[in-house]
Amino acid sequence: MKTATKTKFKQTELGMIPEDWEVSNLGEVADILAGFPFKGDKYSDKGIRVLRGENVSIGFLRWDTEKRWNHSLEGLDKYRLADSDIVVGMDGSRVGQNRAKIKNSDLPLLLAQRVARVRAKPPLDQGFLYYVIFSDKFFSHVEAVRTGTSVPHISSSQIGELKLTIPTPFEQHYISKILSDLDSKIELNQQMNNTLESMGRAIFKHWFVDFEFPNEKGKPYKTSGGAMTYNEELGREMPKGWELGTLGDLSELNPESWSETTAPKEINYVDLSNTKWGKIEQTQRYLWEDAPSRAQRVLRPGDTIIGTVRPGNGSFSLVGEKGLTGSTGFAVLRPHKETYEKYVYIVSTSAENIERLSHLADGAAYPAVRPDVVLATQTLLPPESLMQRFASVVNPIMIKIIYNDRESRTLDALRDVLLQKLMSGKIRVPTEVR
Repeated sequence: MKTATKTKFKQTELGMIPEDWEVSNLGEVADILAGFPFKGDKYSDKGIRVLRGENVSIGFLRWDTEKRWNHSLEGLDKYRLADSDIVVGMDGSRVGQNRAKIKNSDLPLLLAQRVARVRAKPPLDQGFLYYVIFSDKFFSHVEAVRTGTSVPHISSSQIGELKLTIPTPFEQHYISKILSDLDSKIELNQQMNNTLESMGRAIFKHWFVDFEFPNEKGKPYKTSGGAMTYNEELGREMPKGWELGTLGDLSELNPESWSETTAPKEINYVDLSNTKWGKIEQTQRYLWEDAPSRAQRVLRPGDTIIGTVRPGNGSFSLVGEKGLTGSTGFAVLRPHKETYEKYVYIVSTSAENIERLSHLADGAAYPAVRPDVVLATQTLLPPESLMQRFASVVNPIMIKIIYNDRESRTLDALRDVLLQKLMSGKIRVPTEVR
C-alpha cells in the first residue's frame, strides 16, 4: 500500500512554500512588452487588426469597436501577438481586471500602447502564467502599485514587480491542466447558451416579425393566408386583431428599491460592468453600509435589466436567481405576468432596440437614456393565448440558459478556490503522478 509523502516547506518572503518551489519577480520569468504608439489618424478599416485598451475586458476580448493598420509593418514584428499570449489593460477604472488570453481566431493582431503583452520564458509554463495573471494576487498587486486617481494606470515594469511562487515545471503544467479543464466546461456552457439564446430569438422572429406562428391547424399563419391588416404607425402589415403598444403595456419599470429601513444587512450586487450581452458574469457581496450608493434596485427572477448608461455596451440580462440587487444604472422591467417574461426580454434587448437606445443616449462624457425611454419601446401586442404558447416553447430554452449560468458560476468559484490553494502549495500534485 502506498503511503502519502508529506510535503516539506521552506520559509520565503511570500511565506511557507514547498521546498522544491522558487520565488521570483514576474519580470524575471516572463517577457512583458507594452504596445506600440500607433497614430489614431492612421487607422483604417482594412489591414491587420490592432488590439487597444478598449478591446480588453475581464477574461475576453471584445471587438464591437475595432481599428486596423494598413501601413508598413517595418519595425513592428515584436508587436505581433501570438496564440496564448496574455494581454493586460494598463489604464482605466478596471486596470488590473481587464486581462485576457489571445486565441488563434483573434490573429493576426498588433499590440497598441496602454496594453501589455505577457509571455512566459522557458521553463515557465504559459498556461500556468495565465492563472498567475488571473489570480487575486495579481489584482491586489496592481491595486497596490497603480498610479493616477482620475485615470488609474500601471507600467510594464510595475507589472513585472509581482512576486510569485514557481512550482516545478511538471506541477506548473498539472496546475494549468486542472484549472483549464474547469474553464473549458465554463466556456462550453457559454457556447451552449449562445446557441440556445439564438434559438429563442429565431423563434421570436419567426412568430412575431415574420408572423409565421402556428395557426389553429399548426400551419404557418401568414403563408397559409392568415388575415392581415395594415398599421399606419408601424408602416407595415400585422395580423388582424393584434395591437401596437409599448413594453409599458406588458411590464412595470423599476418596481422596487431598497431604503434604509427595508435593506438587508448584506446584498449581492449586480453592476453594469459585470453584466454583458445577456449574462451576469459575476456579482459582489457587500454589507449594506459598505455598498455602492447605486446599489438600490431590487431584482427578482424574471426581471429584465438593461444598462441605461452607454446602452450600446450591451449591459443587459434576464434575471434568473433570487437575492440580487442591481445598480440604479439599470432599467428594471418586471413583466405583469410570468407569461410575458421572455417576450419582454427579447423585445427590449433585440439588436435593433439596443441600437435605438444607443442613438437616443445623450451626454458626451456619460451618454445615457432615461429608464422611461426603455419602457416606451414599441412592440406588438399579440393575443394572450399566443403569448402563452410562445412562453411554453421558449421557457425551457431560457431555463436551460439560467441553469448553465448557475453551473458556470459554481465552477468559477471552485476554480478560484483551487487556484489559490494550488498556487500556494496547500494542495499539491500527488507524488505518484509526479
